[in-house]
Amino acid sequence: MRKWMRGTAFVVIGSLLFVLLSEIMLKKWVTGYAAIQWTIEGYQAEKEDSLDFIFFGNSRMIVSVAPAVLWDEYGITSYNYSALSQTIPLTYYYMEEALKTQQPKAIILNVASEGNKVETSADALHFSLDYMPWSSTKIDAILNCVPQSEWLEYALPLIYSRDNWKKLNEDYFKYIQVSGENEYKGYGFLNPYIEGIEYPQYDYPYDMEENMAQYYYDELVDAEILEWYQRIIDLAEEKGIDLILIGVPTGTSPEVQGKWNPIFQYAMERGITCINYNLQMTGLTHNLADNAEVFTKLLGKDLLERYEIEERDKYASEFAGWNQAVLTYEQEWNAAKLGSTVNQEEWFELVDNENYTLFFAADTAVLKGQQILDRISDLGANDLTMYEGRVSGIITQGGTEYYQQSDEAKVYAAYEDQKVRMSVDGTSTAEIKFKNSLIRGKSCSIMVYDNVLQRVVDNVNISSDYTDLSRENIE
Repeated sequence: MRKWMRGTAFVVIGSLLFVLLSEIMLKKWVTGYAAIQWTIEGYQAEKEDSLDFIFFGNSRMIVSVAPAVLWDEYGITSYNYSALSQTIPLTYYYMEEALKTQQPKAIILNVASEGNKVETSADALHFSLDYMPWSSTKIDAILNCVPQSEWLEYALPLIYSRDNWKKLNEDYFKYIQVSGENEYKGYGFLNPYIEGIEYPQYDYPYDMEENMAQYYYDELVDAEILEWYQRIIDLAEEKGIDLILIGVPTGTSPEVQGKWNPIFQYAMERGITCINYNLQMTGLTHNLADNAEVFTKLLGKDLLERYEIEERDKYASEFAGWNQAVLTYEQEWNAAKLGSTVNQEEWFELVDNENYTLFFAADTAVLKGQQILDRISDLGANDLTMYEGRVSGIITQGGTEYYQQSDEAKVYAAYEDQKVRMSVDGTSTAEIKFKNSLIRGKSCSIMVYDNVLQRVVDNVNISSDYTDLSRENIE
């Protein structure tokens, strides 16, 4: 009996260790528009039956619909449950999984490049499937979307990710599980201040029916693809939920839209609402935040015309997560503006933000008088005293802390080498890592940490004559 118990215990413990190791070795996707792990686990944290709409599709949908904007503008609760390079079969299983906990007014699917694909790469399959919760839905997805010869590596992902031990860092352990609501609600913010980006322009808007009559390439859509669309139609009908097919604006010409028209036609013949926004406004293959916001507002307005949304008290505690989503969205915008600003006056206006903590180091020996320290101290509660030599410090919401440090190798000698630990409101601690010293030459260096986004959003050098602002040689 004891031998049997020991054997059982060995198997159980070994299995648990194998599962834990599998989770550790999986690549972690928790930041940027590829944050599929956080998208899935954040969705699971949403209160049951609390979403008005759920959006599905590939990366084009991820970066095109911002639920925070829908909430802020219209009081609409929604979630962008999309994934990179997602094919229509994978989207079907995402829908099936999502509708286990939500009963939205409608599910909205983008018909795009992957909308007429059934097969995709192994990496794309792993991206969509590795963090999907284990259930009959995931099993069916593996059986129907993955080549039979590869089933085992999706059931036991350690087989696929075994080589990741070479890349192991603290994130592999820190993000074994991402708990709590996703403040982005699945949206992927893309910096709108990228230089040289031009949006294609046509004579918008175009009439969808006229476009379908003129451009229609049915040879690009085979029967298998339409079978998957039929399964999505049947799923929505079974759940008693409306289905809307859209084309998010990508800047492609009216002629190119002919590639998706057979899918729209198929759905419309079955009573499904279809709106091709490519014919109404311009866009990019992956929309930057400015265009995404314009599109999201347009989409939200259309949804309000079709559906009655109950009036909500936005200040109620139950909507705290949505207000946090709006704050996160606003901070992303501020960070994007901050990082693109070279004018000092504009930069200081943007950095005067209650959600920022500044780390600064100033070589006062070469700065002109007290002006740079005066400007820095304006952002805090206390005055800074002019020292001969170098002054380093931290500006937090609670005031300004500063000290003199002459050791160039360790600007923040009071902290760990190459790390800064700071207290936020005296309750929580965040850690910033940086290489070498914060000081870059005879100037003032400032590092800006966003307490909402929990990351460094800018590093700048301010020249000794208080005229230039640069980001050169900042790590």
